[in-house]
Amino acid sequence: MKLSRAKVNQWIWAMVGLLFAVAACGYIYIFHIRNYGVSAKDGWYFETQGYQQALSLSKQQNRPILFYFRAGSCQICKNFEKNILNNDDFITFTKPYLKVRYTVDLNRQQRNFARHYQIHMLPALIVQYQRNQAVSTHLVLPMQQVWVAKDSIQKGNHMPLSLTTMKLSLQRVTEIAHRHAMANKHP
Repeated sequence: MKLSRAKVNQWIWAMVGLLFAVAACGYIYIFHIRNYGVSAKDGWYFETQGYQQALSLSKQQNRPILFYFRAGSCQICKNFEKNILNNDDFITFTKPYLKVRYTVDLNRQQRNFARHYQIHMLPALIVQYQRNQAVSTHLVLPMQQVWVAKDSIQKGNHMPLSLTTMKLSLQRVTEIAHRHAMANKHP
């Protein structure tokens, strides 16, 4: 059976079109759909139910809660998850925390919860012991900066965001949150 040149060209163009479609789908998956999000296997709790669980455990175990506020459509949040939160060193560093991911654009209840914590820019990381005062790391990701507090949250410096400065910021914020919790402890 002999194929005409027109049939061969038609077949070649069909294969090129199919290859292009597969490449386009791969691009969309990798850069727009693939979830770089945090995982329960790394100790994360999720949304309101996760917050309730973490709050209960924080009271029982006197452990700090690390809130991660994000938006599902936030590309900066996805990059932060990929480059910082999913880093093995950061995962190990945050094992002592009860970690809660909160997606603020799911519904009105989620947005109101974020407003309670005075979240104005995403992503945001906040540390809290039980129901005591929450303390923010003050991430400024559009400028790749993180606030590294000194003795209080009011004193410190913005520093270039890296794994090291993020861990230092989190350590300092945790110390401040712990001091607030101890000052509010009832005998």
